[in-house]
Amino acid sequence: MRKMQITSTILNKLSYLIDLVFPSHCPVCVKRSDNHSISPLCSSCWAKIERHNGRGCRICASVTDYDSTGVCQECRAIKPVFDRVITFGIYNGALKQTIHLMKFRRLRRLANVLGKEMSLMDIPNADVIMPVPLSNDGLRGREFNQSAVMAKVVSKETGIPLDISSLKKTKETLPQSMLQKRERIMNVKGAFEVDKDLSGKRVILVDDVITTSATVNECARALKKAGAEMVTVLTAARSKSD
Repeated sequence: MRKMQITSTILNKLSYLIDLVFPSHCPVCVKRSDNHSISPLCSSCWAKIERHNGRGCRICASVTDYDSTGVCQECRAIKPVFDRVITFGIYNGALKQTIHLMKFRRLRRLANVLGKEMSLMDIPNADVIMPVPLSNDGLRGREFNQSAVMAKVVSKETGIPLDISSLKKTKETLPQSMLQKRERIMNVKGAFEVDKDLSGKRVILVDDVITTSATVNECARALKKAGAEMVTVLTAARSKSD
């Protein structure tokens, strides 16, 4: 116990020194960052992130306002292709701002921070980790695939092998945020392919945000078509409503 306390003290001092030499400001509240491990966010904004507490659907992790370990109405009506969703937090407030900064202001470091948090979730045994891919045009526009960065961190922290090339997006699609639920489903239909035999493999599919589940469901369809036995979706955030 004393050894852990000493290690924690050393890390805190190291974090302070790094922030002293390389100061940065929190992009959410503009105050000075005070913890290198979550920089550029400050501790105050990080503490405001609403973690997923397990309430809601045990398949898609849709968030509800009541305690439930059952299956939501939508998953009962049409069972998703993926087997389960595991999510770090709720897509609102500080976490929503963090993800927007990561994706649209290209703060790549935040993908590393979120990836480390995701690696601490109750992840099942798996054979491979794969990120939700971007199309070639999407990758050129974004400059990096945030899901791939997070997947790399999760792979490093858990020891589960990483594969960032076998699952591909082969069709250009409209931004999902512009569309309604039914349109989102049709937008990504047939947009993904797998060029590898995954017979009997258990896959962790990493994405940044799940709203309607349309994208991860279509990815799971391609993975299972290639033989995957199980597809567990690991995401940084889950929207409160579909």
